[in-house]
Amino acid sequence: MVLQPCDIHLRWRGRRPARHHRPAHARPSPRGAIMITDELTMVVDTARTMFESEDRHALVDQLVSAGIEPDDLHVFEQLTGALMTEQGRSVASSTLLSLILCGPLFDSSWSVVLPALGVSTPPGRSTADGIEVDGVAVNPHSFGPFVVHASESAVLVPADAVTVTSADGFDPELGLHRVRGMVSPDRCSVAPVHSWDTARVRALRALSFESIGLAERALNETVAYVKERKQFGRSIGRFQVVQHRLVDAYTALESAKAVVESSADSEDIVSALVAKAWSGKAARKAVDAAQQFSGAIGFTLEFGLHRLVRRVYVIDALFGDSVSAVAEIGDRLVASAVVPRSAAFGSRDGVAVR
Repeated sequence: MVLQPCDIHLRWRGRRPARHHRPAHARPSPRGAIMITDELTMVVDTARTMFESEDRHALVDQLVSAGIEPDDLHVFEQLTGALMTEQGRSVASSTLLSLILCGPLFDSSWSVVLPALGVSTPPGRSTADGIEVDGVAVNPHSFGPFVVHASESAVLVPADAVTVTSADGFDPELGLHRVRGMVSPDRCSVAPVHSWDTARVRALRALSFESIGLAERALNETVAYVKERKQFGRSIGRFQVVQHRLVDAYTALESAKAVVESSADSEDIVSALVAKAWSGKAARKAVDAAQQFSGAIGFTLEFGLHRLVRRVYVIDALFGDSVSAVAEIGDRLVASAVVPRSAAFGSRDGVAVR
């Protein structure tokens, strides 16, 4: 694989580790595939550079033009996690989620309609008059079609067939837009993308990684701040109450990482919901601690904490927040009467509840 600062060229099938400056280390993925650590590092470094630019479509455009298959983003969970985690750390916005949701036939001109914030059901609904669309899109193209999932199918809808309005009130930097409209059947075509169930699992997992990155950024900035901020002649980071709160947030973050990674190779919706719930709660705990210890300056635009707080709450709300995820997990377990074993315990067999 060869990477230039703002150009990606990937050779997944014919990797040549000898071309790297230092020996490459192989890391087995949960599904047995191997990704070279140096390759992953270079992809993340390039993604970070693109996140710093103002072109929010650059990363996905480069990935698609380089010939990377969207399925690789799923099979190589290291790559999915690394890209979404870096997006969180950078508090960046891109069209990466659309790529992950669609599958191997994704076109970079497409924009995926997601459920409205706090909603976990498909954004499209089949009616006698056509497809009723009500959802949101992140950084949508003004010219390309929208991919709209309904409960049993997905369709491509022309951009001029729906009403697209900016929804940047809470997080202006995210590029969120509301997409609504009733689209007649003759203006819809079948979208060659993943089913809603598969897309939802992938979305939950991808958003979990992004929440992890946001939590890491929040904790790192908070730790740096409490080391510098002084009260009573010493840094506030030396006070036990501060240390204990940050340790709690760090423990929540590391626990969430373990849960997200343990569910990486599972297509099970419950595993994905567990990952979303743990990561969302960890991210919220991290920004809560950051807000607490930054004090009044944390509410100012100059300090910049507001960017993290806004993004954490929006990402948590996409595809249902952590609270609703826990409720759905409970409903599904009660309905199935089976308590699944986490992959972290080395088993996928469930335990029947009698």
